[in-house]
Amino acid sequence: MKTRTALSVLCGAILLMSGCDQTFAPKTEFQEQYVLQAFVQGDVGKAPMTMNALLAKTYNVDGFDPSANTNDPAIDSALVTIRVNARQDTLKERHRADKDSLRYGPVQRYYSGRITTPSPSELVYISARLPNGRVLAAQTIIPVPRPVVSSYEFPHGVTTRANLPAGVHSWTLSWPGDADPSGHVFFPRLQILYSKTVDTVEVVGSISVPMTFAGGIKAIYPTSTFETSCTFDFAAIDSAMAQVSGGDPQKNKYGVHSVVFEVLEYDAALSKYYSSINGSLDQFSIRIDQPVFSNVGGGIGIFGSSLDNKDTYDLDYAFVTSFGYRYR
Repeated sequence: MKTRTALSVLCGAILLMSGCDQTFAPKTEFQEQYVLQAFVQGDVGKAPMTMNALLAKTYNVDGFDPSANTNDPAIDSALVTIRVNARQDTLKERHRADKDSLRYGPVQRYYSGRITTPSPSELVYISARLPNGRVLAAQTIIPVPRPVVSSYEFPHGVTTRANLPAGVHSWTLSWPGDADPSGHVFFPRLQILYSKTVDTVEVVGSISVPMTFAGGIKAIYPTSTFETSCTFDFAAIDSAMAQVSGGDPQKNKYGVHSVVFEVLEYDAALSKYYSSINGSLDQFSIRIDQPVFSNVGGGIGIFGSSLDNKDTYDLDYAFVTSFGYRYR
């Protein structure tokens, strides 16, 4: 599962760290460390949320394959607390079925609890007191909302066809905001929302819109970026609209009326962590001298936050119906 995979990255990272001296060594002298991993999603006016945290210790193995370890590194009986301003909540130890049961058994130990959802710009603290008295601690500041700005104000809804200035062949959406975005990683995504009539029942769905087509063939979708804008070619939007019905000749079974643009923003710590395990967002980089980023005092790991920015745009009626779809 994803949480265990991410935890293995942290626990196994110490096995793979090396320096840039002349004698290359893929494995350094083992030192036991304690690991904390937790993430929090900020929002405005949202009901209390469930937050999970993982605690573990690093491990050593014979050879160079971290996956050879079969002793569960998870730590139990710890006191884990979350504090936002004067509010403090305790995460309780819980167990859940582990799909990767061949390695560590059928149960995964973690900490979970309901907390008051923090608002943008709030400072959130996490503390984990281990059974041996060791304390792991970290903090994060929830990112602030970033209003999305459209490169063109479509008077009758988004369209790739009529009423466009000469030379306009793409749509750019930007989210600079008031806060300094430097060092933050963003994950933009544009989706067409639709419904389909299936045996008199309306089933909702969505189609992701590519930014462009490489060589006119391969769809290129948005990915993680430090930039604060994203451009979608009109040809790519048309292609996504056609994919709503696929090869179904009964186009009137499909109802379309809007697109939603979403930008997930990571805070500084989570951005650095993401970059450290993804080649600093450079597909050509191979980092053997840079350890996985950590912001946890008393140990290693990551405690970060994110904020989801969403904007919905109506589509032009004539644009939707030109594909044979219902406008709804």
